[in-house]
Amino acid sequence: MAGFWVALWQIRKTKSSADSAKAAAEDAATRLENSSALILIPQLQECGSELVRAVHANQQELLLKLITRWRWQAGQLRGLLDDEEPTHKRTNRNIQTSITVAGQLRSLTSEKGAPDAELGSSQVAAVAKVTADFGELSQLTLRKVDLSGSA
Repeated sequence: MAGFWVALWQIRKTKSSADSAKAAAEDAATRLENSSALILIPQLQECGSELVRAVHANQQELLLKLITRWRWQAGQLRGLLDDEEPTHKRTNRNIQTSITVAGQLRSLTSEKGAPDAELGSSQVAAVAKVTADFGELSQLTLRKVDLSGSA
């Protein structure tokens, strides 16, 4: 009978250890996601600024490179945001719009050999909507990092 109780105690102890390991892994994944978002935000901010300048300067080759960069980095950030959070949900919607417009602008620019002015303006507006959210998004992410105890 004592062996049975010892076995139960060991099972509970193992379950508790497994739960602790799972919680630690989830916490580490959350910290990694938050850190990645904090790295992507300034990169996207810079890319957005360069993209706007390229549209206004009618620099096709640079614009095509920046559109590719924007779409990749914006897609990465979109994957890190939680749609349950209202700010994240709005930012994700704006990111998706900017990615869609960027794809259209890239196609037309490649076909025509020059950026489409109207679509270029749409891209500038779409980028502006996304980057407008970055201050609030950064603050929310920093609070999450502070709450989780990571630097």
